[in-house]
Amino acid sequence: MAENTDRNQLDPTHAGVVQYPHGDDLNRTLHILKGLDSGFSAQINRLQELQTRLEKGRFHLAVLGQFKRGKSTFLNALLGEPLLPTAVLPLTAIPTFIVAGLPKRATVFFLEENKPCDEWTSENPQEISAFLSRFVTETQNSQNRLGVEKVEVQHSADLLKNGVVLIDTPGIGSTLQHNTEATLNFLPQCDAAVFLVSADPPLTEVEIRFLSEVKSKIPTLLFVLNKIDYLSEGDRQGMMEFLKSVLREQAGLEPTLFAVSARNGLAARAENDPERWRQSGMSSFQEYLIQFLAQGKAKALDSAISVKVSNIVNDALMQIQLIRRSLEMPLSELQRKIELFGGKLQEAAQERISISDILTGDKNRLMDSLETQLEGLQQNGESYLTSIVTQHRIVAGRKWNEQDAQNALADAVPAFFEREIGEYTRDIESRIEEVLKRRQRRLIEITESIRQTAARMFDIPYNALETEDFIPEVRQPVWMKYKWNSSLLPISPTWFDFLLPVLYRKRRIQKRTRRQIEYLASYNTGRIRGAMRDNIETAFRSFAREVEKRFDEIITATQQALKTALSKKNQQSESIQSEILKLKDATDQLSRMSHRLAPTDR
Repeated sequence: MAENTDRNQLDPTHAGVVQYPHGDDLNRTLHILKGLDSGFSAQINRLQELQTRLEKGRFHLAVLGQFKRGKSTFLNALLGEPLLPTAVLPLTAIPTFIVAGLPKRATVFFLEENKPCDEWTSENPQEISAFLSRFVTETQNSQNRLGVEKVEVQHSADLLKNGVVLIDTPGIGSTLQHNTEATLNFLPQCDAAVFLVSADPPLTEVEIRFLSEVKSKIPTLLFVLNKIDYLSEGDRQGMMEFLKSVLREQAGLEPTLFAVSARNGLAARAENDPERWRQSGMSSFQEYLIQFLAQGKAKALDSAISVKVSNIVNDALMQIQLIRRSLEMPLSELQRKIELFGGKLQEAAQERISISDILTGDKNRLMDSLETQLEGLQQNGESYLTSIVTQHRIVAGRKWNEQDAQNALADAVPAFFEREIGEYTRDIESRIEEVLKRRQRRLIEITESIRQTAARMFDIPYNALETEDFIPEVRQPVWMKYKWNSSLLPISPTWFDFLLPVLYRKRRIQKRTRRQIEYLASYNTGRIRGAMRDNIETAFRSFAREVEKRFDEIITATQQALKTALSKKNQQSESIQSEILKLKDATDQLSRMSHRLAPTDR
């Protein structure tokens, strides 16, 4: 028992377990609806989907840092054991996702399609570290010759159990610029990032440049001054003030800065020494992460969930009142109202077709606009690549040859197009959201008109549903790795080239190189075209399914309610009175729930 108590003191995240207050309202509503007769399957399914959302809610934290900043040791300290390899040489540009789970396992995913994953399961951290070294270190996988896409590590650390996913991202200060671009494109999918610095040196020009770009791409950016065990108390305070000043003046940031010794923190976890863990500074960082960041995301998700639960409650409440009112009215009147209401549902069906046609037009216009943009991109790509080759030709002078062009393009193509696909993705996503929000408002108007008509015809209370914000599906952020083509077409100089004077020979080489550049710009623009068209198709297909689902839910639920009531009335069922009492009890419970979930109470 004493050992367990010490561990709680050492790793005080038990007090910070993520809570979802409206999860209780969700569960109570689910219990009430399951206690009623059939007819509420749509609401039950939506509540169960929300339960899954809450269970999968995660806080994605990207960990950034240049070589020798102690990033691997920092991550190992958070995990409590030396699981990730620490290398004398830089690690390969491969992202590592660290998630909650048992048993401890490392899984390697490859770029090549259909190639099976490679994995290693062991409770021994040294074994997993040795396995990972084969794939993520430059010594054993130089320039990623094994074609690794990403690595996922499963671990039981309390920090991970509390919903945090740690992501070790490559690219900062990499000699390959497109790795930095890939990191920049990835960061907006995360909830926060922590940037490691140290006193040797405190901040480089490369880091300042990177931070200037990253600050607009992620909502929360934390800073950690590592290796404070090498500094005196006075030097530590001076370094903290210096870093804050540099980050304000040169990167335009107001930093949240922690001072830690990841090395001492890892040792404290190994020795189960709560005081040394506290003195390392890792305790303060971890508590902040759990209590303020993960809980902040949980609060935002819980707030969004509450709107959805409120709508489901009011929707179910109206359906219950509709069944109850139908059971109370004479059979002939019920039959007449059902016939009248059927006409309204036919009008709604026509509106559904209209929305579908409008969505097709919206999608086609976005596709056409994309094509216009990509024409400009291809031209810009040709101009950029031409300028790169020209610069190298001027520098090389008389020694310049086609191999120089090959080498220059090998670096320039990935960097240029990785940056462009990031910008195009953000632009397309923004425009898709703008279009679909307009169509969402129209969808709400139509579905609400059906509910209003039902309330008016059957003389039951009408409660307007709240406008729901889109809640993106909670998923692990995706690290996009494109295979940009930077290879020239296989056109070799002819024997005739060697007979020409140098000036004429170089002109022929330049002409061939221009054709090659046109090919590269066209080919890689096509890669972006394919990715962007897929994004548009996926977004509109998903929204179209949502439209169908919303219409089907409200029409099916209303028809089912009326069909159930009509069936009981036709059978002259003796249980009608007890059914009415049961529905009245459910109405009272859900009415109280609706009041508690009203916006003024949130």
